[in-house]
Amino acid sequence: MEDNKNEPGAADFFYGEMEMRRLGHRERLNRPASRAERWLLHGYWALSGYGLRAWRAFTAVAMLILAAALVFSTVGIAAPEGTTAKADSVDLATGTINYPPQEPAVYGWGYLELALRNSIALLRNTGQVVDFTAVGTVTDVLLRLLTPVLLGFGLLALRGRTKR
Repeated sequence: MEDNKNEPGAADFFYGEMEMRRLGHRERLNRPASRAERWLLHGYWALSGYGLRAWRAFTAVAMLILAAALVFSTVGIAAPEGTTAKADSVDLATGTINYPPQEPAVYGWGYLELALRNSIALLRNTGQVVDFTAVGTVTDVLLRLLTPVLLGFGLLALRGRTKR
């Protein structure tokens, strides 16, 4: 099919071949498929349809960014330490200083903006003022690594469609 420049037909054969590999649970050449290979094939199918379904990859990018924004808004960003605000009141009897409540470093749509900015930046922004918790740091690293991979899957699938 490829030699005859029939890329759509070749893509259909490739998709069918990969489906048989993914769904085949029998031993191949006296060697069963490893668990890691099966997980890799399932992930490749789910995230990009073996590099042939662009919408899956772009949907996965959008879901990844929304999930990261959710993590950042709940447990991903550390509470600011100390205060730079002026004292609200002082209790002279106990010596307690009361400060007005501090606003978080990011609020509202800022979590989504933070996730979007971090998804397209491979290197850390030097001007970033947000302190992440351990969960937020892991989310940030995964976001920075997985977004380019998923965008690559989607762009390769689009290239395959437009090349035909």
